[in-house]
Amino acid sequence: MLDDEFPEEVKRLKPRKVRFSRDVERFLGSAPSHQMDDKCHPRPALRPEPGGQNSICCAACGQTEYLSRGYCRCGHYLHGQIEDEYLAWERDLRGMHEIIARDAERKVKPLRWLPLVAMTFILGPLLVALFSTTPSLTTFLWWLPGFAIVGGAALADKFIARHKAESAAFLENADFETFLLVRNV
Repeated sequence: MLDDEFPEEVKRLKPRKVRFSRDVERFLGSAPSHQMDDKCHPRPALRPEPGGQNSICCAACGQTEYLSRGYCRCGHYLHGQIEDEYLAWERDLRGMHEIIARDAERKVKPLRWLPLVAMTFILGPLLVALFSTTPSLTTFLWWLPGFAIVGGAALADKFIARHKAESAAFLENADFETFLLVRNV
């Protein structure tokens, strides 16, 4: 039936060869064929790469599994293992923050006496300036070391307390997602 509908010259037409760009042809030529190479071993049961951000190592059998799995293939409860790791990580964070806070407090303690030393440079000339009939430049020059001591103590206090504040901010904002990001770094 189809032979009758088309003229004879249509039956003799040959299809054109379609050419792609050289890059596409090279890519298609390098693509693996349907035959498997005997040298290549298949991946065992599609497990993730160890040490990846989306993987966890089972504590029972030692195999890696995806984080989204509730149980390992050996039957171990993975979500409980992750929660235990998170709680241990949070406990370590709190311990590190306490160490940093104690160290900062130990370093700041001697600095708290410096403003008392500076008061002699500030209050003495202030009393002289208040009770004197003529203010002199030397009384105001005595204030410079006092203010320098107070300012230096304040800057040192701020510098030492910076690490404590950063640790407290990280501890306050630490959650389970932060743990998942930090655990594979």
